[in-house]
Amino acid sequence: MEPLRPWLVPFLLPERCFDQFFLRFQLLDVPCLKILLSKVLGYGIVAGSVLVKVPQLLKVWGSLGGHFWVILRYFW
Repeated sequence: MEPLRPWLVPFLLPERCFDQFFLRFQLLDVPCLKILLSKVLGYGIVAGSVLVKVPQLLKVWGSLGGHFWVILRYFW
């Protein structure tokens, strides 16, 4: 499970929890489960809120046509 460490530790789990879950196989460690659940729910809420806005952005982008690039130029 060491190849997963660079991906999981900075984003989902502290080092101690990674060791508990993947090295010692103690999957019912309550403090680590709380941390993992909290992080997963947080990322899920953020991802869901971004996905909800995508259709709106596509609709606005489509209605502006070529004017979108003119408006975007002012922000760059």
